[in-house]
Amino acid sequence: MKETGKPASAPWQYAGLCIALLGIPLVVALSGWLAPVRTPGSVLARELSIFLLAVVLLWIVHRGERLAFASIGMAPQRVPAMAGWTALSLLGLGIAIVAGMGLIQALGLRFGGSSATPLPTWATLLVVLRAGVVEEIFYRGFAMSRIETISGSRMLAFALPLLAFAGFHWKQGPGGVVLALLMGAVLAAVFQRTRRLWPCILAHLLVDLVPNVLIPLLQD
Repeated sequence: MKETGKPASAPWQYAGLCIALLGIPLVVALSGWLAPVRTPGSVLARELSIFLLAVVLLWIVHRGERLAFASIGMAPQRVPAMAGWTALSLLGLGIAIVAGMGLIQALGLRFGGSSATPLPTWATLLVVLRAGVVEEIFYRGFAMSRIETISGSRMLAFALPLLAFAGFHWKQGPGGVVLALLMGAVLAAVFQRTRRLWPCILAHLLVDLVPNVLIPLLQD
């Protein structure tokens, strides 16, 4: 099995890219159509469907393309290097959040989705885990790697998944798109520099976990 390089079958590449770039938005749209009123049950079904898509994508890498998971940045990484890049990613994300919130306020952009019934902690945790793990596999690990393989352009591989990632946050308003664009750019830069997905996953998990799960738990 090859570690990196051009996949054995181009159709698998394009099938994987369809899942990576369009899978989450389509599942979210379908879930909203089937269950207009968000409930813990509908969130569970939505998130499990997205995790299932991730399994399918990993199957495509392993069995369809016949590549190792290292080809999407999931190679083993030494703990010191992983910790260092995770810390650097968190610093970059912090700067992006501050800059993004300042820009949102200065431009008067709407930020945040429509009000909905608060989710139980387990459902919020599931959403956070899906975002941190699956979004990084889709938009950074697979999409960036395969678009660069197909096009030969690092710039296109950086920009196209980033725009798809930011656009996926449209339900959070223009402000949400701006914030996702800035934060996604930080994670994309780290992945393009290191070719390792673990720091991106850990940083994404932490930046979502702390405000959405840990702080509310401490306030109860």
